Amino acid sequence: EDVGRVPTDRPLAAPVERPEVLAEDLTSPTEMVELGGAWYVLDEGEEALFRVEEGSLVPELVTDDLAGPCDMVSDGVDLYVADCDAEEILRVATDGSVEVLATGQAEVTQILAGDGEVFWVSAEGIMVLAENGQPARLAELSAVTHVSLSADHVYYTAEVGSDGADELGRVPRGGGDIEVLVGSFGSGYYPWGVAYDPVEDIVYYLVRLNTWPSS
Repeated sequence: EDVGRVPTDRPLAAPVERPEVLAEDLTSPTEMVELGGAWYVLDEGEEALFRVEEGSLVPELVTDDLAGPCDMVSDGVDLYVADCDAEEILRVATDGSVEVLATGQAEVTQILAGDGEVFWVSAEGIMVLAENGQPARLAELSAVTHVSLSADHVYYTAEVGSDGADELGRVPRGGGDIEVLVGSFGSGYYPWGVAYDPVEDIVYYLVRLNTWPSS
């Protein structure tokens, strides 16, 4: 029985169209990028990469040669996948061929690609695929939460301590010293997420209030 509720005199939100379904029969889809007029979907449940052509609801298998993928990006030509369970960084062509770019990359959380360069976050810090084809550490940082690319820098947020010493900073894409932009957010606050806007040349970041056990 509905007791105690009364109709509101506030205006109701206008109805909206239902979201368009792009693909069906996926198990646990996570990352999705557009490349060459098609959508590429990483399915962690199937440990596979699928392609969805425009106007089709049926995912087409690109490759299932993955152990436990956790992130994916594109540089406009190829797809780059962080295979976390295998501790590998992969380049996947649209024909499904897979190239291992780096091995032994533990605790990868994010991957970035642009202008022919590939970066990722691992237990060692911010990594880059060097010109010699080997992984190299761009910045030694612990607990990097998010990264974002500009034309010249990799911007990052990191939880470097429990005393409010978390930071927002950047490091040159070609290597060099770390520049801390915001060195402390105050006790109980920590940065979570960063995005660079190339049009306005502005860096946006999120700050959370950590009020245990919720935030």
